[in-house]
Amino acid sequence: MERGLSDNDYTLTVEGQSHGFCNIFVEHLLKTEGVNSAAYKITKIVPPEIFIRLDDGYKIKKILFKAIETLRTEVIDVQKTFKKTHLS
Repeated sequence: MERGLSDNDYTLTVEGQSHGFCNIFVEHLLKTEGVNSAAYKITKIVPPEIFIRLDDGYKIKKILFKAIETLRTEVIDVQKTFKKTHLS
């Protein structure tokens, strides 16, 4: 992870991930309090990059933790639903 042009801008490099992961993670970031904007870029030259801009007063580590936790919860919920429908 690198800082961007201002103190509230960050670039997160994610190796080995596709549009699917980047899209859903950015979606969770955008729902996280303190995130002003988030987007990603994928090219064939460099690994995918997620760009994050925070509102003043928020810390990137806490934001990433919150977004990862909400993503984890969603994955667990989907797994539970799949198991229920698969067993029916």
